[in-house]
Amino acid sequence: MGSPMCPTGRLPSWSAAAAPYLTLSGRRIDAAEALRIGLVAWVVPAAELMDAVGRVARDIAVRARR
Repeated sequence: MGSPMCPTGRLPSWSAAAAPYLTLSGRRIDAAEALRIGLVAWVVPAAELMDAVGRVARDIAVRARR
């Protein structure tokens, strides 16, 4: 069973408990912690952000045309 969002057929491996906890508690975490617990896929320096966004957008667009 696969998903267009998960071409490997596997679900993302983020902590299902983390998002509701952070939302309801108001606790803030930094990028390194978000990466560690799996809430984000990667972290890039601010100076590289727009290049990274462009790469992700192109990857999504290519997969959407299949």
